[in-house]
Amino acid sequence: MKFKIGLLGAILTALFTITGVHAEASMIVVRTSDSPQTVTVTQKPETVTVSQKPETIVTPQKNTKGEFTGVIIDCRGLGLRPVMSPTIQDVNGEKIYGHKNLDYDLVAKLGMASYVHDIAQAGRAGTNPLVLKAETVDENSNPVLSAKDGKILVSENAATEFLSKLAVVFIY
Repeated sequence: MKFKIGLLGAILTALFTITGVHAEASMIVVRTSDSPQTVTVTQKPETVTVSQKPETIVTPQKNTKGEFTGVIIDCRGLGLRPVMSPTIQDVNGEKIYGHKNLDYDLVAKLGMASYVHDIAQAGRAGTNPLVLKAETVDENSNPVLSAKDGKILVSENAATEFLSKLAVVFIY
């Protein structure tokens, strides 16, 4: 099956940017990324086949405070599900991202975050991203960071304000 991304795809992209296809029960939901205009899905009865590239591991450069261009939160193995309005918080419940001080026009244009399966697809976080591992995900499928990583994210964001630029990527 070939899906042409038209108005519905533009609306989905405006709300959130997700790379890949998500299948639930007998329903297939196609979600677009920043660039593809056409998504190809091979479907057999009761199964969906999606080809993926092998996972690429990228180690960011060691930096001093203030040089990060975005954040990548690694949520692999935690059961993260893409959501329309994601948040990031720490294990103490401290809200870090997603609740306030976002440019609504930019959110409508880019979505709040990108969801990818491979760090090589995380271009939205820029050329020098801060990479953190989520401790868990909450009941709404939002990443939860350790208290230490939460403080690092807040501190680094204060220097370059990459969160307000929506330079946020979740790997799942």
